[in-house]
Amino acid sequence: MEYSRIEDLVFKKVFGEEKNKDILADFLTAVLGMEIKASELRFTKKEQLPEYKGLKNTVLDLEVVRESSPQEKINIEVQKVNKQDMKKRMLCYWSKAFTIDFKAGDFYQDLTKQISILIADFELFTWKNKHKFHGIFHIAEDEEHVFFSEELEIHVIELPKLRKNQKKLASKKMTLLELWGVYMNDMEGEMMQKAAKQNPMINKAMGIADLFVKTEEFRRMRLQQEMDLNDQINLMYHARVEAHKEGREEGIEQNKIEIAHNLRKMGLSIEQIAQATGLSIEDITE
Repeated sequence: MEYSRIEDLVFKKVFGEEKNKDILADFLTAVLGMEIKASELRFTKKEQLPEYKGLKNTVLDLEVVRESSPQEKINIEVQKVNKQDMKKRMLCYWSKAFTIDFKAGDFYQDLTKQISILIADFELFTWKNKHKFHGIFHIAEDEEHVFFSEELEIHVIELPKLRKNQKKLASKKMTLLELWGVYMNDMEGEMMQKAAKQNPMINKAMGIADLFVKTEEFRRMRLQQEMDLNDQINLMYHARVEAHKEGREEGIEQNKIEIAHNLRKMGLSIEQIAQATGLSIEDITE
């Protein structure tokens, strides 16, 4: 079955299970630039792999607590489609995660450092270094670049920028993060063999993913996910049509086309959009 290594079901199976914490620790070591041990990591309840039912409410990112001194919370989000205002979305997620456990009477000094990691299958920033694909962000003073606080740390990994650099990667010994970038970019052939040979954790991750997508469990979960997505598309579509009921027929048709364009930006297939809107494939692709 065709699949992507960063689609949520596969990603959570590989990185979000207790027995695979060594894989997650290796990836976090690559991103954070420091050794992270599997024994330091504790999953929070919300990133347990979902059962078949209730996928509508599934949280699609991973969250772990690193039992270090001081303690740190680490959130990993994977986005295949560039939803608008992604930077503000990241700040919103970070702020909520930072304060979620803070209650009346608590001490500010007990707030836990929050590290947010976005794995993006699109480009979000323009760097002077054209080979740069990993950005690390903090709040810093403009002139002397002194950190306002160490508690805010955001990492953005832009996978397409690594794909553009395949020739250079093939001719060098890759960094640990570049190796994981090869895995998450769904690269195959010599590049993937090189990454798996250089890093045993990537070889293990490949094996888990390949076995998982052949299971009945994966088939059922993916089917349920597609059904939920179709439900959401139809709800959105009918709500928009209701709002235009008093308008002219041409206006309703134009509204369908606008919805179709928005759904394409979200990454839906032409067939799914045609089913949801009633438009022809020709109208959608124009």
